[in-house]
Amino acid sequence: ISSRYSEVCDFIAPPPAGSIMPSPQRVHSADPTGVWLRPEAGTEIAALAAIGGELAKRLDTRTEGAGQLLAAAGADGGVDQADLETAITILSDAANSEQGLAIVFAPNPSSATLAGETAKAAANLAVLCRAELGSASLHVLPGEANVNGIIDMGVTPGPDGKTIDAMLNGGVQALVAVGDNPIMHSPGQAEVASALEALDCLISIDGLPTDTVRMADVAFADLPTPGKEGTYTSGDRRLVRLGEAESATGDQRPSLEILSALATALSEKLGKDYKAAGTTAQEVMTEASAEVAGYGYEWLQSGVTRALPETETIGRLQSITATSLTGSGPGLILTTGRTLYTSLEGASIHSEEADKLHREEFLEINPSDAAALKIEQNHPVLVSNGDQTLTLPAALTDAVAPGSVFIPWYFDGGIVNRLLSRNDDRLVRVSVRPT
Repeated sequence: ISSRYSEVCDFIAPPPAGSIMPSPQRVHSADPTGVWLRPEAGTEIAALAAIGGELAKRLDTRTEGAGQLLAAAGADGGVDQADLETAITILSDAANSEQGLAIVFAPNPSSATLAGETAKAAANLAVLCRAELGSASLHVLPGEANVNGIIDMGVTPGPDGKTIDAMLNGGVQALVAVGDNPIMHSPGQAEVASALEALDCLISIDGLPTDTVRMADVAFADLPTPGKEGTYTSGDRRLVRLGEAESATGDQRPSLEILSALATALSEKLGKDYKAAGTTAQEVMTEASAEVAGYGYEWLQSGVTRALPETETIGRLQSITATSLTGSGPGLILTTGRTLYTSLEGASIHSEEADKLHREEFLEINPSDAAALKIEQNHPVLVSNGDQTLTLPAALTDAVAPGSVFIPWYFDGGIVNRLLSRNDDRLVRVSVRPT
């Protein structure tokens, strides 16, 4: 359930029979073994709610929350009714059989509300089909690597934690960014850059010279991923172990060591008691395994061991708001997402070889919209949200739904984030015209 993650799934493994792909953009995973549902951009929630409501009726479910789900099912996002029926039949057959089921969800980076409501709608399908094993059937592909592992370690905002907007609006004076590049990943890119520039102190710990590193008051060179030991937690909760494959160069040091040294020096300056944390993967994982089930370091089998709850959980249906988030007015709906061929590392330093064959360095637009706007293949266009304007080549393709355009999320250091809004969670409408 995403705009473009299905392309990545295709690359990893061919889909099984009975695949359902609800996506405004054309995907290949559903052909010829399943069905491609094509809701209008921003109405994916409505399509999933329609499936969930009808599925609840057919299965005569008594699961908690079924009444709310049925009440929410109304609009279908403009999906072809025959395709919708096919999808419902596939899921109802799966619910009544012993065959495997996987609901794969990738959040939409264009809108936090759209991502959140779609996540609940996807979880509902997993609960309806496998009420007793809903959590095991749902696989979330987070926007960045190891998000699941970070959450498992308890790295979440506490009682006094601030949202990113509260931080950017003067809620903090100093910031330490560890292996992160907020300028690339945050909507309202120009606003984020201005907020970081206004900090009293910005410290960056990173293995790449990103935009955030170049803006930092102090930058520490972290080891690159191949130079570290540790684990990642994948989307289906598998632990993937990293082994040190290269040595440090220049003044590179592991981020654990840098953070520990900073904390020790700060505690001495402030006269605070501080117990130094571990600075090796072995020390950290030994401590973590005592607190978090499933994270033993010595016995885990990379890619095999899964960090799952000790007891199975029983799913509960979630109430969702199945409204369109496309807004109104003129212009084409701007969509974005991760794609297959662009390197995150290359994009974060604006490398000309981030996509070595230059397959994703375009604004994609439907041929019917291009004809109406007199836009030609590979010719440059201006795309604007009214405040920010980008110039990039146009690629005419019916993979993009009429009435919308697609710009890859990683292109040129996440430049699409200049057009995305921080203050309005609806999908942005943009004007597009030839230069």
